[in-house]
Amino acid sequence: MSWPLGFSGAFSANLSGIANARFVARIYNRDPDYVAQFTREFSGLGEYMDWPLQVCSTGMRARFAFALSMAIDFETILIDEILGVGDADFRAKCAAALDERRSRADIILVSHNLKDIIRLCDRVVILGGRQPIVSDDVLKTVKRYNMALTGSADGLEF
Repeated sequence: MSWPLGFSGAFSANLSGIANARFVARIYNRDPDYVAQFTREFSGLGEYMDWPLQVCSTGMRARFAFALSMAIDFETILIDEILGVGDADFRAKCAAALDERRSRADIILVSHNLKDIIRLCDRVVILGGRQPIVSDDVLKTVKRYNMALTGSADGLEF
């Protein structure tokens, strides 16, 4: 199981991105060279991968964390509100990577982005009321949820 993708605090801020990637690879018994190179290329951080994470922006650390999580073939991927990171090209790259991973991994997504939920999920759990709402009819349930919040289901069509 992956660490939560929205949780970049799992990494050592004093170490470079490369050192963190190599360390995580060893924890998961993966090839450190492959994981470091994949993370550098996928993240698009280039030379910033050689810098301590503490000097990188929040967005750069999020790109690093997402790329590193894609470098390791997890059975279950935890995602916590991180799908909007980076520019449009990076978000498209992340979406394509997640779409590809869905064929061989489970994804647990925590999000307020209803379009991401509709696109990625085949079951939804809504928390906040007396009892959780659990449904396999994602589109219908998300529309009902959005209607309760906003009075409209607009913007949820694809």
